[in-house]
Amino acid sequence: MRSRAEIERPPQGPPQPRPGVRLVPIGYRQAPSWTGELARRIGHVLGGAVGIETARLSLESALDVHRGQYNALTLLEGLIALPGSERLLGIVAGDLFIPMLTHVFGQAQLNGRGAILSTYRLDNAVYGLAPDDTLFAARLAKEAIHELGHAFGLVHCHDPDCVMHSSMYVEEIDLKREDLCSDCRQRLSGAAV
Repeated sequence: MRSRAEIERPPQGPPQPRPGVRLVPIGYRQAPSWTGELARRIGHVLGGAVGIETARLSLESALDVHRGQYNALTLLEGLIALPGSERLLGIVAGDLFIPMLTHVFGQAQLNGRGAILSTYRLDNAVYGLAPDDTLFAARLAKEAIHELGHAFGLVHCHDPDCVMHSSMYVEEIDLKREDLCSDCRQRLSGAAV
């Protein structure tokens, strides 16, 4: 016969897995060809399942016609209203801003559900340079992992090689690794989901 303490104690199972991530292309007729590779790269660094969402979100409400840019905070609000429990990474082709900055590569809710990322300033064409698909894919993966890192509770890192290091310019993205430093990896492992 089991004691009262054994009956009342909840069963101790394995730790809960980290919630999955869904990539949500916004403003695209269909998911861009690079989403599968991006999902693989995110999963490799952050762990967990990474899927691709087919939800249709509108860019129109976030457009600031005077700036010719999309308000990242407005897009983030629409994104996190989607049903589910996964972390969401919205991806747009247009240029993003937040009211206090001229542009941002992305924006996230710290330890929240959503993050948004723009491919616009990750493309060499914006700087008058020749296309480089390999460089674009690396920049995209680094910024996606960076913004999702914020959603999982990570803050900016002082290690310039860490993907969580803040980047104001695309050259700074190019200099950092597509991985977390050991300190950020440890914080992510201990982060509440």
